[in-house]
Amino acid sequence: AKAAQHFLDVIKAGMDANFVPFPAMDPPSSRGRVPLDIETRSLAVGVQPDERPFPLPFTCDVADHKTAPPHMASWQADDFAAGTKWIQGFAKSPQELRVSMYIGEPLDMELEPWPQLEDGVVAADRCSAAQLQ
Repeated sequence: AKAAQHFLDVIKAGMDANFVPFPAMDPPSSRGRVPLDIETRSLAVGVQPDERPFPLPFTCDVADHKTAPPHMASWQADDFAAGTKWIQGFAKSPQELRVSMYIGEPLDMELEPWPQLEDGVVAADRCSAAQLQ
């Protein structure tokens, strides 16, 4: 209804919307409310990200929190072959999740100072070695 009234006001203003103030919008109905936690259906106050466990793939036997396995009964023959290979690639333990970080050369973390130019060259009106060549 507000949009329709706004367009009627624009028509009355000679089809120039610059002469019609934009209609004020109502604030969202959720303003000031505390959202509910989806899992507990209680007020989500003070939930820290570290308190929520990270679910590991269902293939991790040592994990406390696992994702649900896929519903393989609904897969067709071609999907079953591809899906089986996909599942075989899942991590079997949390240590396998970042194994590529520990294989190969470690990162070179030794820092070297950046080369610096000589101070006061412009004030002394001296040429640098690169300018003399």
